[in-house]
Amino acid sequence: MFNNKQGVTLVELIGAVAIGGIATALIATIFISFVASLNAIYSSGSANSQGVLLTTTLLTRLNQFEPEGVVLNVNEDTLIFSNDLDVFIIRKIADGDTYRLEIEENFQAEEFELINHSFKSIDFSITTSDNNALKTVKMTYVITTGTEDYTFVVSFLVISYA
Repeated sequence: MFNNKQGVTLVELIGAVAIGGIATALIATIFISFVASLNAIYSSGSANSQGVLLTTTLLTRLNQFEPEGVVLNVNEDTLIFSNDLDVFIIRKIADGDTYRLEIEENFQAEEFELINHSFKSIDFSITTSDNNALKTVKMTYVITTGTEDYTFVVSFLVISYA
């Protein structure tokens, strides 16, 4: 009388739910890994783009300024470039555990706002040639994004015609 059973048994239902749960977990894991990878790529690309932008901007502005001399102040937090007409100042400003850059030209200060990331460190150094006519200015800055540090180095040669 009840030999013709239609439907799903409890064992089949539990098996189907288990297989569906495993498939859902695998798909979710792949999706979360994909999103995390995209975020890491975006963050890395953003920090790299901004570092290159800062490097290019600094070099362009220094080339336009055409400095004939440069000094590093005693605290090593300010570079002062000079020519016959004016000064061009690059200053690092501590902001808690990080730093900001400020550029002053024609005695008008402007904060360098193109960088969205804070600087973990900014270092300035000057190497002078034996005859004091050539000075190599080196600016090293580290942009931190998430857990990654990106180091950029800007070198600029100043020739004194004295």
